[in-house]
Amino acid sequence: MLPPIPETSVMPVADHPLAEFYQALGHQTQTAFGVLWIDVGRFSLTCVPCSSLIEASREEVDGLLRQTRRLAAVFPTPEPTGIAGGTLWVRDRDYGPHSLQRQFRQHVRRGERSCVVRPVDWETLRTGAGECNFDTLRRRGIRESPILTPTGWSRVCEAAARVEGLEAFGCFHDTRLIAFLIAWNRGDNCAGLVMHRSQAAEELRGAHLLFHEFTRTMMRREGLTGVSLGRIMLPPQHSLEQFKRHAGYQVEPIQVAAVLHPAVRGPLGNAVTRAALRRLRQWAGDRLPPLENVAVLDAAAATRLPHRPVVRQ
Repeated sequence: MLPPIPETSVMPVADHPLAEFYQALGHQTQTAFGVLWIDVGRFSLTCVPCSSLIEASREEVDGLLRQTRRLAAVFPTPEPTGIAGGTLWVRDRDYGPHSLQRQFRQHVRRGERSCVVRPVDWETLRTGAGECNFDTLRRRGIRESPILTPTGWSRVCEAAARVEGLEAFGCFHDTRLIAFLIAWNRGDNCAGLVMHRSQAAEELRGAHLLFHEFTRTMMRREGLTGVSLGRIMLPPQHSLEQFKRHAGYQVEPIQVAAVLHPAVRGPLGNAVTRAALRRLRQWAGDRLPPLENVAVLDAAAATRLPHRPVVRQ
């Protein structure tokens, strides 16, 4: 068991508006540094929305890791960490078919022939999203999740209905929901948070149509200056990032920090261990998924955060 630390070292704040929503989705959550942190896989934490900039010292992030019992935290930061990253944005008020990569535009036109995208209320999502949830988690290799039961998914939709600025868009084939996207509007920005699709959406190109229509609708709204679909992840998810770029999203450079738990920083962070794990990953391929975290170890070795308390006004 990892040792506890005094609560004051994490600078806790009032619970985040999205905390209950992500808890219903099955995540462990922690509100710290003014943002929400959720677990990613079995080892890491990240902040939500993914484009939030975190100002924190090494000591403060160590405190967060001790409290949450996670091995690593990965997050955007204004500090010059030396790790290049990027967030995916659309800021063009004239976003439309001309914004898409040619093949993506063809897929959108194909989707338009048999599907329609529109905003959906939480009751419609509660009753119609079962196929999307099941197929999405199956593709990710997840067999157990609270959202796979009607009761668990109802809790998600009930929690979502209580969050100001949270809304959903659905792609329908006739009356059948084949894909949906949940986004959070805050100030002049909109952040896509969750996108699930059924297998039928693949053949019908429903996800392509959903991304395009959602983005075009949001960029037409008065006062909205940008839509974000997250950041380039560690390890990178190349196919997903390419999908978003082909949908017209541009990569905006940011600095990314990765911090290991103090208890494992020495044994996992040194160059010899990382080189050995990298060779093992090359040999094992996809047979040992935890080895994908070597990218996080490499980023942590290069991360430079201030060893001082961050002064907050």
